Amino acid sequence: MTAPAPIVSRQGAVAAAIAAGFLATLVFTLLMHYGAPLLTGFPMDVTELLTAFFGDNAVLGTMAHYVTGSIAYPVAYLLVRPYLPASPIVRGLLCGAVLWLAANLLLLPIIGAGVFMSHLFQGNEAVMPEAASLIGHVAFGLVLANLVEWALSERGGT
Repeated sequence: MTAPAPIVSRQGAVAAAIAAGFLATLVFTLLMHYGAPLLTGFPMDVTELLTAFFGDNAVLGTMAHYVTGSIAYPVAYLLVRPYLPASPIVRGLLCGAVLWLAANLLLLPIIGAGVFMSHLFQGNEAVMPEAASLIGHVAFGLVLANLVEWALSERGGT
């Protein structure tokens, strides 16, 4: 008879999610800086947009980017996780797509970039930056979901 798997504590789940969120944020940031130019011809710097929103305060812009990606989104993921399909791949795809929509419908208008970057680009010029953004957000979601699921399974959580 085998011993039952230990139940992961809430603190352990949050710590795992935060670590996963930090790594997912690094992947997103690197993709936007080095991968986006393949589609757009220029790097896409999220911290630069946030810096402008915070009155050209680069420290606040960078902190906002890493705090939301490393803490806020991972904790939100833990909250909705029980309601998502079981597959980590599907969870990650959904997470990334929802974050992309939220960024475009809520965050970008708040910081003055307009819905779907409409204040940054004219006409269909935003298509490729939006494609790069979608790829980055989906990569974020996939990294976050898969690392959280791996960490919780390794620790005995469900």
